[in-house]
Amino acid sequence: MKAEKSQDDRNDVSDVKLSKLVRIIRGYRGIIRKKYTGLIARLINSSYFGEDSAYFKFGDKYLLISTDGIWEEVLKKDLCWGGFVSILVNVLDIYAMGGKPLMAVNVISAVNSDALKEMARGIKKASEVYDVIIGGGHVHPDSSYNAIDVAIVGEVDEE
Repeated sequence: MKAEKSQDDRNDVSDVKLSKLVRIIRGYRGIIRKKYTGLIARLINSSYFGEDSAYFKFGDKYLLISTDGIWEEVLKKDLCWGGFVSILVNVLDIYAMGGKPLMAVNVISAVNSDALKEMARGIKKASEVYDVIIGGGHVHPDSSYNAIDVAIVGEVDEE
């Protein structure tokens, strides 16, 4: 009789060949979508264009600006989580640049008031967890789809 595998055994990827892991990652839709990252920078001929973030000198500090839109697959599964993640991914972009997140604004499209409330609930929770001010934004009510796009400002000392 074959022994049943434990949860830890099922999550063990130590015997997965690197080539298979690379194929899995390269085939993931979230990665494939990144192929357009540099295209817009080339099209507008900008040396300041980053994937999600940019910075510029402001007095004795650098201001950091980041923006990200939430993948519709996330919103289809959980609107509240989509709202939370909309702040989280932007906060992480600011942290990745060595900065402190300060304030975010958003653009929300919602199919109805219930969808808007769920997305807002997630945004509020993340803003409290990460101590980020939500400075406002824009709402497209009665949209044919749900969407969240967030821009965030942070700061970092000149070093």
